[in-house]
This record gives sequence, structure tokens and C-alpha cells, in this order.
Amino acid sequence: MPISDATDVSYLIGPVEIGTLVSAILLGCAILQGYFYHCNCQNDSCKRKAFVSHLFSLLADFLHFVFCSAMLWRLTISAFGNLQQVKAFPTSALSGTATMTAVMNILTQSYYALRLWKLSTRFILPFMVAISTIISTIVTLCCAGQIVVHGAGWLDSHRWLIILGLSSEIWGSVLITAGTAWFLHKSKSWALRNTVRKIDKLIVWTIEIGLPPRYF
Repeated sequence: MPISDATDVSYLIGPVEIGTLVSAILLGCAILQGYFYHCNCQNDSCKRKAFVSHLFSLLADFLHFVFCSAMLWRLTISAFGNLQQVKAFPTSALSGTATMTAVMNILTQSYYALRLWKLSTRFILPFMVAISTIISTIVTLCCAGQIVVHGAGWLDSHRWLIILGLSSEIWGSVLITAGTAWFLHKSKSWALRNTVRKIDKLIVWTIEIGLPPRYF
């Protein structure tokens, strides 16, 4: 295989391998969080357990991992040694991955927007989060549909659309993380000492959960 062709293939397979690995890690973290919650909070009502488990988001996360794995299998196993098949990106799996990304985005960010509204009792920040979520979801679903119709090459000529969707998603996450941490910090002024410690933990967890996954 010529060096230029090998470089082109590495640009395709490398991101898919990294994305599949990160998707598997995040799925495992979500499953472990749900498991530990059910082990330590057995007295909670079934309604609260279902709400905390966020089953629809977990299912979307699982399907996202399945589609990523299907792309990786197609590129590294089924098309092994066939450069033309490798360059013909698996559009159905890529479209499915994008669709599941949109579903997870609207489920998780709508939940945190509601949480932010409860903390702040104001509509401005949740409204901005909702706008960014709607934009990123529409863009992602549009890209998923166009991939099926025109193939993965359609993305090369519409990179601005991808940048718009990613920017909106990251902006929404920054608003959620910064807003939640800020209003939790403000609530420390009237809280008791034990409550302050719990608020500090919530702030750290908010930053850990809210920001890193968005960059993958």
C-alpha cells in the first residue's frame, strides 16, 4: 500500500477506534453509576429509580456504542486489505451514530436544563441551553439524513454545519456546567457546614460530568 493511501486510511480508522473506545468507557461509567445507585438506594421508590437510571438515555448510549463498533468492524475486519471498501465509509452505521448522538444530547441536556431552572428559578439560562440543544440536535439529524442519501462525502462540503452543531453542543454544556456550579456556590452562603461539604462535592461532580464527555 502506498504511503499516501495508508495515511488516508489512518485518518479514517484512527478517529473511529478512539471514538469507539471512549463510547465504551462512557457506557461502562453510566452502567456502573446506575448499579451503585440501585445498590445503595434500595429504599427509593420505583419512580425515582427509573428517573435516576435514565433508561432511554442509557439505551441510546448502548446503541451509540453498537453503531461505533459496527463502523470499526466494517473498516478493520470486513474490509481488511481492500482499500476501496475502507474508503467507502459505512454510511448506515455513521448515520445511526449521529442519530443516537442527537437523542442522547436532547435527553441529557434537557434534564440538566430543568435542573438548572430549579436551582436558579430563572428562565434565561435554561432558555439559552434549550436553544443550543435544539440547534445541535437539528444539525445532527440533518447530517445523519444527508449521509444516508448522499454518502459520507457530503460532510466534506458542509464542514461549517458540523462546526455549528459541535459549537452549539459545547456551548450548551458550558452553560449548564458553569450555571449549575455558580448557583450551587451561591447556595453555600446560607447552608450549614455539613451541607456546604455536600455542595462542594456536587460542584466537583458537576464539572467532572458536564465538561469532559462533550469533547469526545
